[in-house]
Amino acid sequence: MADNNVVRIYDKETETLLSSDKIVVIDNVEYNRIAIDKAKEIALGYGDIGVNKSTLRPEYVEFKLFISVDKDTNDFQMVDSLLEETPSLYGREVTYKEYLDADSKKRVGKIVKYKDNTFHIFDEEYDKSYDKATNSMKFDLTKYKKYVLDKVRNSNDEIRNHGFYFTLAGEEYLQPFREVPTNDMTTLKNIRDETPDALRALKIFREDPSTKERITDPVRLRWLKGPEECPRLFIEYMIKLLNGYHSYLPEAILGVLAQTDSKMTEPELRYIEKNYVSITLRALQNQIERLPYAVEKKRELDEYYTSKNIKPKTDAERGQ
Repeated sequence: MADNNVVRIYDKETETLLSSDKIVVIDNVEYNRIAIDKAKEIALGYGDIGVNKSTLRPEYVEFKLFISVDKDTNDFQMVDSLLEETPSLYGREVTYKEYLDADSKKRVGKIVKYKDNTFHIFDEEYDKSYDKATNSMKFDLTKYKKYVLDKVRNSNDEIRNHGFYFTLAGEEYLQPFREVPTNDMTTLKNIRDETPDALRALKIFREDPSTKERITDPVRLRWLKGPEECPRLFIEYMIKLLNGYHSYLPEAILGVLAQTDSKMTEPELRYIEKNYVSITLRALQNQIERLPYAVEKKRELDEYYTSKNIKPKTDAERGQ
């Protein structure tokens, strides 16, 4: 009597008829459909085609692996086998794709945690740290304070590029005192010593009130040109000021560092983060402009520019 559970196949190479009640014929159409639908996942190694043991039909099967999770931090790592839970660790089975996605995010600087059977991904933030209790990023005063201290500590080039404040006939301007790649001291000395009086010209910068940055747009730049607008007295005054700011800047940065380190609240630190350049420069201005030379020369220059009604002008204002 025929057994309908027996599958018979013919091997063309050996010309042998094989039979077995352990073999199941898989629907090739359904197999190919899955192979097409999951071609990307299979190619990336996330899974393969298997057989559902209950229905004996082909299905896509995701590869899985085991992770251990630190209960105190929600950090995780791959392990060889499923861990038994301990007071500090527990184990979970996750898909290979989930793990690779999470691990790739961690490798590019994201914060990745495992909680409630799910990977959670957060952006690294300069003023926040991961909070396990809420599974979120929360403000971290200690971390933020360190960030602000580092900005102040490394502010030398930024302050020099911004430029120190000075007034001329009642209006405030900026003079950068960079060293590299542009050396502003060399520029000023060349204008004083190497440039004919008639060709003498000096850019006069201003600060953008909205951004607190030095305006460098050529259209908005003002100039002092020629011997009357840019006399030798003014150039020598700027050289003296630049020397002062160059000399006293390291000490001023240390002062703002100490000031920052004494702050214990977020609003105080936010203010310093936003204004540390001007805080440093204003402290220097208060110190340097009290020096007898600065007081005398500023008075002379104010009288000179006021009496001649000279103010720096843009090229457009000059009709150029």
